Amino acid sequence: MTLSQANYTKIKSYVGFAIRAGKTVLGTDNILNTKKLHIVILDDTLSENAVKKIKNHCEAINCPLHIVKDTAKLLAKEGCKAFGIRDKSLAKAIIKCALDGVGT
Repeated sequence: MTLSQANYTKIKSYVGFAIRAGKTVLGTDNILNTKKLHIVILDDTLSENAVKKIKNHCEAINCPLHIVKDTAKLLAKEGCKAFGIRDKSLAKAIIKCALDGVGT
């Protein structure tokens, strides 16, 4: 999925709001142990096995899953390749930005 610079900046802001509000879940294990997520975002370099586990978990809890390049830039945290958002309105805003950016 290709995002415009404006949409990428908006998504980064929404992720920052979620982090400051304590509404993020960082890391594969924490995602797999959380039942109430509204969106999960994975780095495209995450291992196939981890992606498969998270994908199955997201299907079980009916949570959208997006794979992007370089989640470290979105989170401003090196080494974190998977995170989830627990706030419904921020998740909706992120999804809207991601869908608006398709094809741009």
